[in-house]
Amino acid sequence: NLGEQKGPEALYADFLEELKPGDWRSLFQGEDYTGELSYFIKDLDGDGVPELVLGARCKVSQMFYGMDCIIYRCAQMDGGYALSQMVGKTVVSTSIRIPGDGQGLLTADFSRMSGMYSVSRITLNGAANTLESQWLSEYDFIMGSSEEQAFLEANPEAEWISLI
Repeated sequence: NLGEQKGPEALYADFLEELKPGDWRSLFQGEDYTGELSYFIKDLDGDGVPELVLGARCKVSQMFYGMDCIIYRCAQMDGGYALSQMVGKTVVSTSIRIPGDGQGLLTADFSRMSGMYSVSRITLNGAANTLESQWLSEYDFIMGSSEEQAFLEANPEAEWISLI
């Protein structure tokens, strides 16, 4: 959608308002959704234009719930901004964190059996409108360790705003 003289925040607000009465579940690919839909707006790639992260709370495993996320961005076009969905890696995680360096998102998942925390980074390639992730985790540590505490302090959890 091309927003005439509308900035990204106004386009995101219009889009979110349209989702409230609509069938938002059709946007997501998974199942076992709780009916909770949340979002946050943050510049995830350092280009000065914020992205919209839309998250549906869902069952991630037998024991844990997390967020199934879709990321939208606005690109400046003639006469305004165009809203588009980023394509690529699916983002489903028990914990979405904002990296201290401001680049992308961190997905922090843990194993109840081993107590291991595994953290991967998802970056945005705005030119190609894609999400990209590393094959290997960026951080691995034991829950309750000093490494975990330092990670949590340096990379805050996303502050979700409830939509539904």
